[in-house]
Amino acid sequence: MVDLRKHSKVMSAAEAIKRFVHDGDLMTLGGLTITRNPMGLCHEVIRQGRKNLHVVAHSQGQALDMLIGAGSGSIVEIAYGGTARFSPGGGPCFKRAIEK
Repeated sequence: MVDLRKHSKVMSAAEAIKRFVHDGDLMTLGGLTITRNPMGLCHEVIRQGRKNLHVVAHSQGQALDMLIGAGSGSIVEIAYGGTARFSPGGGPCFKRAIEK
């Protein structure tokens, strides 16, 4: 019989970020503009002080804006750079980074 407790992949966000996200890594974000953004995981990335991440996302949303504002993302690749009527042109941190 196999002891499933030894093989479980379930872990907290804090443990997952600590084990799998390191400075300089490429990281992808799900979600579309203002929906289904991985806010909790991005908050944990910031809390643990990860830096110089290469972030790839479909569109600019709150999670990406948060990573940019915290200085965690140094390279960003997106297909759509707005959040439609909610924030034309993207979030405030995204806008500041583009204007620099």
